[in-house]
Amino acid sequence: MKFKTLFYIFFILFLSTCILSSATIDNSLLTGGLKKYNSILRFIKKETVDKNEKKLQLALIYKLINISSFKKEKFTPFKNPVNAEEYIELFVSLIKLSEQEAEIKKNLLQTSNDVEIFREQILRENDNSSLLLTLQLQYVFYVKNKELYSYKKELIKKKIKSISDVLKESLQFIKFDKPKALKDLGSLLFDFKNFEIGIRNLQIEAERLKVLNMDKKFDTIISVIKTKKSKLKNISIKLLKNYFILFSVSLQKKSQNKAFKYEKNILDNVKKVNFPTTVFNNISILLKILEKKYLGQIETFVVSTKRGALYILKGFYNKITFPLFTINKTPITFLKLLIAFFILIFGFLSGKFYKQTIKKIAPKSKNLTDSTRTIISNLGYYTIVLMTFLVILNVLGINLSSIAIIAGALSFGVGFGLQNMVSNFVSGIILMFERSIKIGDYIELENNLTGHVTDIKMRATTITTNNNIDVIVPNQDLIQNKVINWTMNDRICRFEIPFGVKYGTVPEKVRDVILTAINNCGYTDIYFSKKPDVIMTEMGESSINFKLLIWIRGRNIFTPRITVSKYLMLIYNTLYKHNIEIPYPQNDLHIRSVDEKVSFKIVKDSETSVNTK
Repeated sequence: MKFKTLFYIFFILFLSTCILSSATIDNSLLTGGLKKYNSILRFIKKETVDKNEKKLQLALIYKLINISSFKKEKFTPFKNPVNAEEYIELFVSLIKLSEQEAEIKKNLLQTSNDVEIFREQILRENDNSSLLLTLQLQYVFYVKNKELYSYKKELIKKKIKSISDVLKESLQFIKFDKPKALKDLGSLLFDFKNFEIGIRNLQIEAERLKVLNMDKKFDTIISVIKTKKSKLKNISIKLLKNYFILFSVSLQKKSQNKAFKYEKNILDNVKKVNFPTTVFNNISILLKILEKKYLGQIETFVVSTKRGALYILKGFYNKITFPLFTINKTPITFLKLLIAFFILIFGFLSGKFYKQTIKKIAPKSKNLTDSTRTIISNLGYYTIVLMTFLVILNVLGINLSSIAIIAGALSFGVGFGLQNMVSNFVSGIILMFERSIKIGDYIELENNLTGHVTDIKMRATTITTNNNIDVIVPNQDLIQNKVINWTMNDRICRFEIPFGVKYGTVPEKVRDVILTAINNCGYTDIYFSKKPDVIMTEMGESSINFKLLIWIRGRNIFTPRITVSKYLMLIYNTLYKHNIEIPYPQNDLHIRSVDEKVSFKIVKDSETSVNTK
């Protein structure tokens, strides 16, 4: 117990020491101005540390001095334009300010990350570390930069808002040259398209040079592409100016359709040149402000709602058409997979509906047997399924000419693991067309399995036994092994029913009484077109053995045990009626020697005598 207490005390002291010895943020560097930084500069110059470390510290302190000397710009609202040129230049200023805002946001995010990184490094350092001053200066530098970027961001936002307000209020007083704007727009669109095509061709050439490792030519092409993109951006700004003129004229004339049309043209052009998202957002906000002012809030809201819905749908469409993976250089998208899934479900449901329809229609037709109906339904079903898979492959964009490759792969798989499946499939087709086994047939297999054939599918056949048990037998077994079909051509079958009588019985009498009983029994399942007969088969050890040969027709042949039992009872009753005995097994006992003390009885003709020796 004492040891445990001492351990806890030692651990607390150790943890406290670590916390106390770790460095903290020097807030005096954050709040200090030029005077503080100049004193630190003098200290660094006198300090004897590593040269590289000293250079870094000096560079950081000079930057901090420059940031502290920076004079913040006072915000001045923009003046109302007096003509169309000034009006359009304000619109261009909004674009440039938006680009600056995007760059500042990017730098602000990076600077915020740097601040957190150096904060964590300072807290991990020891108070006596030689790197502590450098880390503190770096931390303060990024904090100051963050403050500076935040200030610039807010200033730009104020300027953009001021431009929007000025444009909104002054639009009604500005006169535009619409014909000139339309004329300039045509030539600019032509130049824009040519530059787009030229840049695309250069990019293709650059990719070719990159593959060929022709670095010098590649660098030259990249430089040309950058120049052309810069020119394309200038053309785009000119396009935006002319579109904005036409948009403004449409607002002045209260022409909703044209205004919304030119608004779309402006935003589409911003997207084409890959302006930052901030530019797109600020221009979109400006256009909405002007529309609300000059067209009315309700009309603008309705169009904005429609456009927003279309934008969401377009974004959703772009996501579901984005390639997830490729098959044989064919991109597979979520939309393709979704369509393929619905086609698959539709195909299987159609196949199932087809089978059910055939089963309903077939019984009404006298020309269709159960077997024919099953063949038609199964073949139709598998045809529909096969066509479904072909349509799915086509929807996915997989070239059907490449099925040879798939077939080769399948043949390879068949050689190693699918032999039985393919063999059963082919056997099923043979059974359907050969019709050696049909639906409703009563068959017997080599393992004494008997029953009715209730279904023949591509892989297996279903046999229902007399016990109402469904047995699934692979089609390959029905083709390769011996199968007894009791009802292949008709429902007539000969039964051989064995029985025996004792020695001393006249065979002709046995034959006569049994045949008389059969002819007079009145059983309707006897096929008298082929006369029944009784034959003597052998003289056995204990009896004279006979067989009743009788032809049975109808459903009774499907229950052989019951049928045999019925005629055995008829034979037994007939023999009993005519006092013809059915003997027990008999054996002769030959005694060669007997012990004198053994007594035994001799039974002969109901007389008994006892001999004792």
